[in-house]
Amino acid sequence: MQAEPRTEQGSGPGPIGLLALAAWLGLLAGAAELAVFLLIRTRSGEVWPYLGKIRAYPWTIPMVNAGFLLSIAIPIAILTAFHPRLGHRLGPQVLVALAMLPTLLILGQGLHPGALLLLALGGASIIVPILQRRSGVIAQIVRFTLPVLLLGLLGIVAWRHADRPPLVHNTEEPQGPNIVLLVLDTVRADHLSLPGSGSERQTSPNLEAFAKRGVTFTGARATAPWTLPSHATLMTGRWSFDVCQGRFGPMSEDGPTLAGSLASIGYDTVGIVANTYYTTYATGLSRGFAHYEDLPFNLSTILASSEVGGRLVDLIGRIATSLRPGEPPPLRRFARIDAASINRRFLEWLDHDRARDRPFFAFLNYFDAHDPYLVPPGEEHRFGDQPSIPTDRAFLENWWLSSDKSEITPEQQALLIDGYDSCIASLDQHLGRLFHELDQRGLLNDLIVIVTSDHGEAFGEHGLFGHGVSLYEDQLHVPLLIVAPGLAPNAQTIDRVVSLRDLPATILDLAGHPGEPLPGTSLASLWRPGKNDATDQGSIRSANLPSPAVASVPGPDMFLPNGGHSPVFGGPMISIMDDRQLKYIRTERPPIPQEELYALGTDPGETDNLAMPYSISLLNQFRSTLIELLRSSGSE
Repeated sequence: MQAEPRTEQGSGPGPIGLLALAAWLGLLAGAAELAVFLLIRTRSGEVWPYLGKIRAYPWTIPMVNAGFLLSIAIPIAILTAFHPRLGHRLGPQVLVALAMLPTLLILGQGLHPGALLLLALGGASIIVPILQRRSGVIAQIVRFTLPVLLLGLLGIVAWRHADRPPLVHNTEEPQGPNIVLLVLDTVRADHLSLPGSGSERQTSPNLEAFAKRGVTFTGARATAPWTLPSHATLMTGRWSFDVCQGRFGPMSEDGPTLAGSLASIGYDTVGIVANTYYTTYATGLSRGFAHYEDLPFNLSTILASSEVGGRLVDLIGRIATSLRPGEPPPLRRFARIDAASINRRFLEWLDHDRARDRPFFAFLNYFDAHDPYLVPPGEEHRFGDQPSIPTDRAFLENWWLSSDKSEITPEQQALLIDGYDSCIASLDQHLGRLFHELDQRGLLNDLIVIVTSDHGEAFGEHGLFGHGVSLYEDQLHVPLLIVAPGLAPNAQTIDRVVSLRDLPATILDLAGHPGEPLPGTSLASLWRPGKNDATDQGSIRSANLPSPAVASVPGPDMFLPNGGHSPVFGGPMISIMDDRQLKYIRTERPPIPQEELYALGTDPGETDNLAMPYSISLLNQFRSTLIELLRSSGSE
């Protein structure tokens, strides 16, 4: 039996030669797919090409493609051992066609995979006979370049493993309190039972009890109605329109970050995120962290890093779901990371991996309250009826991707809210367990803990569902709880309108390093003695006040979450709110911008638009403030 492809005219490779050819073609196919992916990524300048791709994709893509072709080549090699003529005719044709398929799948997005496979088989039927006339040359090329390709793959593995920029630490002995920033993804303020929330359900008793140790802000606003730009503000103190360009642009690569600033003064930094869509390394949010965990490294994510592997994972998931409805499939492209897993990862880092001689800063992102609003298996669905029938579960799992949400019935709306609140209650239990574990380790009493959210969620207000679709309060009003040493005797609730833009400056201030190079104003001035009386109710902005509550969204999502009727489909949007509870929303809708003005003190549902001619003085105030902000950030 041959150990390499045959060179005789008209013959084909033997069984071992077929395996070598498969490995060679697979690595080449992986290199071609990687090149096309990098081209698409460069041209788009956005994060969406990275969805589902682990950090190791430069070597997992070639590896998966090689594994895929080898798995096809093995039965063909066995066939060749018993039926050489059939194997010689079938093997090269099939392998070359399948080697072309990954690139065709990327370039032919939207086309049926079967049609692309037929195209690949047609191309192989033309290419293979030409190559077989030079089978000797091809055999030599395979023999000498396959080891080179394998060594190149190992080199990429080593490069990616070492591709971490060094962090600069202060040479002096580091001092400062430990800090934990907890971001509850998609949790709106009025669905937590924190002080001043107005919630009629006790969804968060553990947070409610924890709030007695610190300060609760009832008027906190996010800077964007969806995950990536809002988190980018939390990591930089910059406005979302300044730190992320375009709808899906990653966080800017210039300027300091919160994690990097803390690292520079001696902190060990860790980020562990559950939102594996828009908080991964590809978004830029990991910049400045010494350790950052996002997508898990397992069989599903390795396969899904490649185009063929991702399609295979999806196929297995569909088959498994049809055979066992309601049960998680063995492989899934986006495996949900629950709060228990986030806690476990963080505590493992805390116990085994952190630098004991330095304080730590931990950023934890929890995804449990994000759709589809199904509590983890084995946990209690606390509000409303358990969605046990298949139609209810199917609705919860698929409603977000439905383009026409006007068809959602009142019963389904209640199902969404009950599931959402139940998921918040489940998350609250895990936060209580985290606080207990930190207390058991003797860390909680001297720990700075910040609990907030990146945005809220609409449940039919203004006829809208989801988030990222408007700048109304259901998507911008978020919880903010700050617990720090010494605050417990003076636990209080602050009703001021504040922006999450000021959170990085606040954290640096609490760490004992005010004035570090991050924009914003420390919110600690609002609870420190003698500092909570600087209010100018007659103006939108004063030099001594915290940042104004500004939010923006540059344009629509890539799909139609509300049948294309969301306000964001009218054009880029920006809003500002002042301490008088007046809120101004501007949509750059051609040919004339659309303006909205609401008095939230008397109209919390934002139903009565006051942007009329008699409000011209107020409108001019807000317009001037926004123009000044845009000019100062260089975004005008």
